[in-house]
Amino acid sequence: MKTIIEKLIERNKDNLSSNEDDTDDDDDEEDDEAESSAKGEDNGDNAELSEHTETPIRAQSVKSQRRQSTKSVNGKEKHEENAQAYFELEDDETALKYFKKYLVKSEESLKGSWSNTTIRDEQLPVVKFFRSLLTHNITAVVLSSSKSKDISNKDVWTNVLQAYVQMFTIATRTGDSSNEMTRVYFAAFCICQELYDMPDNLTNAFNLLFKGDSNGLQWKQLISLLPPDEWTVVLMRIAAHHISNDAWQDALEICRTLQDTIQKKETLKSAVNYGLLKLFQLHLVPDEKYRTNIMAVNIRSTNMSIFDRILLCRLIISFMEALEDETTANTFEKELLILQIEAWTIVDLETTNCIGHVLTKVEDHALASLYWNELQNIYNEMLPKFIVSRVYSTDSDFEQILRAVQEMNSDLFDNILSLAASYESIATYEEKDDNYEDAGGSFKKAIVI
Repeated sequence: MKTIIEKLIERNKDNLSSNEDDTDDDDDEEDDEAESSAKGEDNGDNAELSEHTETPIRAQSVKSQRRQSTKSVNGKEKHEENAQAYFELEDDETALKYFKKYLVKSEESLKGSWSNTTIRDEQLPVVKFFRSLLTHNITAVVLSSSKSKDISNKDVWTNVLQAYVQMFTIATRTGDSSNEMTRVYFAAFCICQELYDMPDNLTNAFNLLFKGDSNGLQWKQLISLLPPDEWTVVLMRIAAHHISNDAWQDALEICRTLQDTIQKKETLKSAVNYGLLKLFQLHLVPDEKYRTNIMAVNIRSTNMSIFDRILLCRLIISFMEALEDETTANTFEKELLILQIEAWTIVDLETTNCIGHVLTKVEDHALASLYWNELQNIYNEMLPKFIVSRVYSTDSDFEQILRAVQEMNSDLFDNILSLAASYESIATYEEKDDNYEDAGGSFKKAIVI
């Protein structure tokens, strides 16, 4: 009686021989011989033999089918499946690699059936202006039950478009705003216009900027083409683009237009006002003709973050001082003092309903960075120097820091307010005595305190 090992070896030899001869009849004969040689053995041996001999055959069959499937589609199916698998696993880098391979293969096979517009480097910013709108509209159309147009190779292009939508999601997850990804948005928009009926206002607005001169964007016409929420975001991005290209006067005109048209949304309007005021602080010479715009900046609404109001008030004072308007500057310095006293009662730093949040959302990263740095400085100013020095001292232990904070909470707050009020009173008397220069100095001391 042959042992199980000997039978497995013999069976494997038979399988190898049958593969080389590539004949199914030989396999059947050898299977019969193996079954015959195993006759008379106990059921346990037969079961074990069956388990060990069937597994290699099944594995070989599955592997053969997988290899045949991969070869039959020249790799395209595999790239798409791998891309989708890695996408679902949120391995974005690997997913992007396979999506790109899949798109290259697919688009190569469709050459001649698709007329794609070439995008120049100088046109990339226009696509970025509309990126969030393109993503929203393209995704909505793809996920809806809208019937696509009848075009050549429609199914293939539909799959290509869906791959682009997946890449949008990856770009959102990773914060990818590179030129390469911008070209993806543009290609997807071109495909979508051919496959579906896109909103006319979006298409007209996009073409208005895309086909025009990048140095003379017809942005004012967008107001009549897009809903307020959409053109506001686009215009803020265009303003940021102008600032990055030193076209400060163009950016200022956009800010003034937004200031006049935005209603009710105070935080959004505050972000526009902040951008307008920073233009004068950093790039433009303050001019009397813009006084109306500066005086229109709202710093009194309690719906706004107290720290945003402080920032705007300081910028207004800076503008008025540049105009040498001490009277108006002193008036705002009084308001600044009141705002800073109010800030002492604020426990948490607002980060979700503030200017910085709006700037980050519209991707004006340069202005957002300036804002958060200034806000950090304001918050640091609220801490007494002895607290800051104690915290950063290598000789301080936890108990010393805790005691210092407790002392500040019990006594220091009232003392600071009293001292600030004293300087405010002095400033009031100096102002009544027409001594505006000294009055302004006293107010500044109160603010510093």
